Amino acid sequence: MKTYSSPFRQNTSLSHEEAKAFTNKKLSPKNTKLYWIEESVLLENQVEPWIDLPFWLPDSLNMNGMMHANNDKAVEAGLSFRPIEETMRDTLEWCLEEHTGEWSAGLNKEKEIMMIKKVNK
Repeated sequence: MKTYSSPFRQNTSLSHEEAKAFTNKKLSPKNTKLYWIEESVLLENQVEPWIDLPFWLPDSLNMNGMMHANNDKAVEAGLSFRPIEETMRDTLEWCLEEHTGEWSAGLNKEKEIMMIKKVNK
């Protein structure tokens, strides 16, 4: 089972299906369809880690710890975290309501359409 983990000191590890259900039910605008694509399919279709999909690094790169940092001292000094769901919801709201212009990262429209067609067979 693939899990998606937050680097934060919270219990936010979700299975693939839990992450999909959470995002579909709580965060996505109505009529949004999410596509979960296996890592091998992304790599076979030249989807570039970190460039085409920001914050995605394939397991084959063995970089699982890249985004992890020890925050014990900060937590001991009083650092607290807001719920990850709140952060995700606020980020999505900003994207939909306040962001203008083109995104400088992420899949271009043509590659996104190509990948959706591949998983919709």
